[in-house]
Amino acid sequence: MFGLSWPKKMTVDDFVGLPYREGGRGPDAFDCYGIVAAVFRALRGVELPDWYQDRPGPQGASRAISAALAGEVYGGRSVKVETPADFDIAIVGSKVRPHHVGVVYGGGVLHACREYGSIWQTFPRFAMTYPNVEFYRWQP
Repeated sequence: MFGLSWPKKMTVDDFVGLPYREGGRGPDAFDCYGIVAAVFRALRGVELPDWYQDRPGPQGASRAISAALAGEVYGGRSVKVETPADFDIAIVGSKVRPHHVGVVYGGGVLHACREYGSIWQTFPRFAMTYPNVEFYRWQP
């Protein structure tokens, strides 16, 4: 979908430390939705939609996140969960009006932010930085 060619078998750790770039879809820089889409593509084999490319800016990013969670992806949908597991999606805001997103992994959340680029934070740290978090599980 993004025209990316990963040089090797990727792990979540390979995404940590990459710089932030609005609209970034990798492999060298990401925004928050770009890193979620890249992780799902590289590690789960799922192509998430990317309306941001057609409509850059916060509204486009919000639309892309909402559409992915609403099940506008061929072959799957998301279901809200109370207890997150690896590869669940962490949404800041709400499913209808998200403003930040990350991927749950190893007891924390991998996400990309302007201040630090792509980082992994424990659940308590992520929730302290981004209150009002909901978790969704992708189901094929």
